[in-house]
Amino acid sequence: MIAKGKPRHRDRIVTTSEGKQYVHHHPDRKGEKLEAEYRAQMATQWTGPPIDLPCRLDIQMYYPPPKSRAKWKQQAPFLWPHCQTPDKDNAIKAIKDAGNGLIWKDDKYIFAGSWEAYFSGDPKVVLRITWYDYPSSHVVMKARKILAENSAPSIDWEGL
Repeated sequence: MIAKGKPRHRDRIVTTSEGKQYVHHHPDRKGEKLEAEYRAQMATQWTGPPIDLPCRLDIQMYYPPPKSRAKWKQQAPFLWPHCQTPDKDNAIKAIKDAGNGLIWKDDKYIFAGSWEAYFSGDPKVVLRITWYDYPSSHVVMKARKILAENSAPSIDWEGL
């Protein structure tokens, strides 16, 4: 799944002078608009019902190179790692929120994943979603019965 547009963040963690941390919620109209755009693009590419199974989400974020960067770096055919603001954790949160109720029922079903961030002349976000369908209880019961009857060390799951 590919969503066009520059990745952005929604909320920010702020540390006070006393060392306490809290999440600073600020109205980010651009972030809300981008999340809505991501959601609209996701809706055109995702046709199934929301996933309610454990899933893995791998994210590749491609940011536009800053204008202050040397021209040869802006036009380089290879990717430069993106190691500056905006914070990638916040961008990932916005992506996960955009998929809630559409791709997955809730982002609590995302149990693993990875992310990469690069500078590129083609800003976009690429999502790879893998979900894990574990055997239902009747399949497990049938497998136990076969094991008990045959004492077989392995089971052909395809035939169940």
